[in-house]
Amino acid sequence: MTGFGAGEGGVAGRRLRIEIRTVNHRFFNPAFKLPGDLAAFEGDFRERLRREVDRGHVAVSARWEDGDRRGGELRLNVERAREAMARLRELQAAVGLSGEVSLDLVARQLDVLTVEEPAESSISWTEVEPVLGAALSDCVAMRRREGEALAAELAGRLGELRRLAAEVERLAPARLQRELTRLRTN
Repeated sequence: MTGFGAGEGGVAGRRLRIEIRTVNHRFFNPAFKLPGDLAAFEGDFRERLRREVDRGHVAVSARWEDGDRRGGELRLNVERAREAMARLRELQAAVGLSGEVSLDLVARQLDVLTVEEPAESSISWTEVEPVLGAALSDCVAMRRREGEALAAELAGRLGELRRLAAEVERLAPARLQRELTRLRTN
């Protein structure tokens, strides 16, 4: 069954959103797109999903609603910028290019501007699991509704087939008589 579910909640002082999409498949086939700080929980995600979803392609994506920014501080390495500027001017002279070395070119050089990451906040599965649970219950409910709609559709078609079979059964003796008459005439 196809399904979609989403859940949001607070995890480690941030806002986490988890989305689950499923489509029909013979086997249980999960795929995860998780931020790096949640990658360690992939096994927990898989185990929790397995308890609720027997089979199907299950795509799980998680993202921080406040972006991937963790409040790190932007640092400028002036010495590295001077060194980059000198090397770029050397390159300019060596290949005979004119013009000025621009600020944006220097700023793009490795280690001129860096983000100093804050100390990792510890994320626990007990915070992540309720968000996954909310997304999973939405998805399972949607799959159930689709299954019920499909069952109703199939029951309707089966009823129509029974009605048509009864009509064929009712009309068969007359058709048999017509064919017998036609064959005798020929």
